[in-house]
Amino acid sequence: MVGQIGGRNNVINVIEEENSLRKSWKVYNEYWKGIIEVNGEVSMNNLVKELCDYLYLLEQVPIVYGHITGGILSKPNYNAHDVIAEADDSYAECIEGCIREAITGYLEHEGWSDREKLDTIRTYVNELREYK
Repeated sequence: MVGQIGGRNNVINVIEEENSLRKSWKVYNEYWKGIIEVNGEVSMNNLVKELCDYLYLLEQVPIVYGHITGGILSKPNYNAHDVIAEADDSYAECIEGCIREAITGYLEHEGWSDREKLDTIRTYVNELREYK
């Protein structure tokens, strides 16, 4: 029974690898072939140039992802929608912190009456609404 399950898993793995390879060849034929090949042959010069460009992206993209997501995401192969969502969350957290800090500063301001504090906070909130 165990051999059967292992065998079935091996067949599934082979099928998945074949599908992956088929997809890779499709990408190559549709995108890379025209860049890499010259007269039907792989041009090592073109291949090396593309690999150097790709390495540059692999080095730079994680830096940008890490920066815009507050260090949460840094791998270059994340889906763009995931990076954007995480960046939006990071920005929202930062903005909320700034607003909290500003309002706390207004509340702790010495020499202002409670009415002046409240009016200042209302003005601040209204300005934030208009900012959108």
